Amino acid sequence: MGILKYTEFKAELKLQLGQRTDLDSLSGVDYIGQWVNRAYLTLTTKNKIAGVSRRFYFPELETSTASTTTDGDSTINVPSDCMVIRHIWDSTNDKKLRNISFDKYLSYPGRADTTKENEPTQWVRNEDYIYLYPTPDDSYTLYIYYRKRPTVMSDDNDTTDIGAEWDEAILQLAVIQSLRRLKQYDQAKNEENAWEDLVRGIMEVYYQEELDSKEYVRIDPAYRNSLRS
Repeated sequence: MGILKYTEFKAELKLQLGQRTDLDSLSGVDYIGQWVNRAYLTLTTKNKIAGVSRRFYFPELETSTASTTTDGDSTINVPSDCMVIRHIWDSTNDKKLRNISFDKYLSYPGRADTTKENEPTQWVRNEDYIYLYPTPDDSYTLYIYYRKRPTVMSDDNDTTDIGAEWDEAILQLAVIQSLRRLKQYDQAKNEENAWEDLVRGIMEVYYQEELDSKEYVRIDPAYRNSLRS
């Protein structure tokens, strides 16, 4: 994924903060390392990036896993690294399950009635479980499509879970956030515009993939002229 290793991120951030040695391990806390990871998580866990008008998600963090239901058990486990569930697809019956609210799930009678078990058609997440309705009457293979939680860097050789093109954006965001923590607000503000331009440029490359999914309707010139008359 990323090219910069954790130890390189920290060295770069320390350099841009003026080689402040007091931040290496103040009161036993590696602030430089913490600030790198906070910038990384800020970038990857937001649905909308500040200063950029379009919503964005990281394809590298979109994944799926299979889970098998048990006859009479209304729940399956949420993947341990799951941040947001996108969809659940029943591959046994070739259908997508519908997401409902937990209040609606609780309003359904007979959830524990074995005579009312059937193929699940709906789901809702609550804490570490996904509740299914109807309660499964058999073993079904369900694919959980979800956005995973980025892995925090800890070892010196760790890299990010996203593309190497984002390394510079993470580093510069760490600089901006660190300057704010150090009360250097004017300098942080000066860095923000350059950071937003950098992020927009990277995002535009990703958006090129959407071109294949869009349909363009062109109005015949003769018809357009008739509308004007």
